[in-house]
Amino acid sequence: MNGLRLKLNKKETPVFRRRKMVRIKETVIFQILNFTRMKKRFIWLSGIILVLLALTPKPENRLTGIWELQMDGASTGLLKLYNADGTTTNIGLGNDGFGISMEGSYALQSANSYLEKTVRSAFPEQVGAQKLVQFRLTGDSLLHLSYKISGETYTEDYKRLQLISGQ
Repeated sequence: MNGLRLKLNKKETPVFRRRKMVRIKETVIFQILNFTRMKKRFIWLSGIILVLLALTPKPENRLTGIWELQMDGASTGLLKLYNADGTTTNIGLGNDGFGISMEGSYALQSANSYLEKTVRSAFPEQVGAQKLVQFRLTGDSLLHLSYKISGETYTEDYKRLQLISGQ
């Protein structure tokens, strides 16, 4: 019986021994059933916690789209793309075509911040870098970004590009 031993006294009667054995068996069965109940409660509690975590609202992603960097209110031809799958790309448009200056991913941290991870960059020292970017949307078409690199704060202003419907 899993290491349980009966201490039998030679003076004990057979009836007393049987009763003692029955009590020990009842105790073991009770412990097994109690453990099984605890396992069931743990499984139910874990399931409830997972459901609640899944139902927790995530910040709405209002960044998805194509944004053009603005300098003194004028267009620059520098685009920032935020994709719904969490990837981002910076593209520069010029007379000779275009170039990709950065590719990476972003994950919303709150309603007004995201963590950006650089996967590829025209600047090798930025590959693998992560930065916390604070953003503010004005209406649905203006985006203000603020972030730090090596202790220095940078700000950028973007205007959302409106795509021609059906394209």
